[in-house]
Amino acid sequence: GEAVEKMICLHDRLVRKLVNELEDKHWFDRINYFMEYKRNKFSGEVDVLAYKREENMYYFFEVKCSYEHDKIRKARKQYYRFKKAFPELKTRGILYTPRKIRRIR
Repeated sequence: GEAVEKMICLHDRLVRKLVNELEDKHWFDRINYFMEYKRNKFSGEVDVLAYKREENMYYFFEVKCSYEHDKIRKARKQYYRFKKAFPELKTRGILYTPRKIRRIR
């Protein structure tokens, strides 16, 4: 319905806001977003995946519209699925919401 459409719209806007912020800071050598993957029998979508060459580190950003328990749990699940798909990559998970930015552990 309309509420779901609004959420999707807000989520995509948040992703683009995050990408713009990251690009402005020039911290990363590469930034991909809305990236789908399928590997090692695992599949999913990454909201934003940023790569920092000097650390050889991939930053996995999961964007949520709010900082609530179920959203945090879902973000953790999505991050660990990505880690299982790409075990050879050095990764750091980050939950990005309008009010808070937190490491995913």
